[in-house]
Amino acid sequence: MLEPKSRKLDFTEKCKIGAEREKIALVRTSDLFMVIKYLRENENDEFKKKCRDAIYNGLGKIVKFPNIPKK
Repeated sequence: MLEPKSRKLDFTEKCKIGAEREKIALVRTSDLFMVIKYLRENENDEFKKKCRDAIYNGLGKIVKFPNIPKK
């Protein structure tokens, strides 16, 4: 059991190839957790849109969410 930030493997190569072929966005649970935590605590429509765009633009690869805004 390793802390998520210290893990080296996020998705298997087979998973990455399949996602690219089928245009499926791969989302790391730890990344999504931080985004959802922020959005539950803050009303930020601009950040929501950036996250949706990141998912759409991440089809076929690992999604890179925008940085969470500073309070």
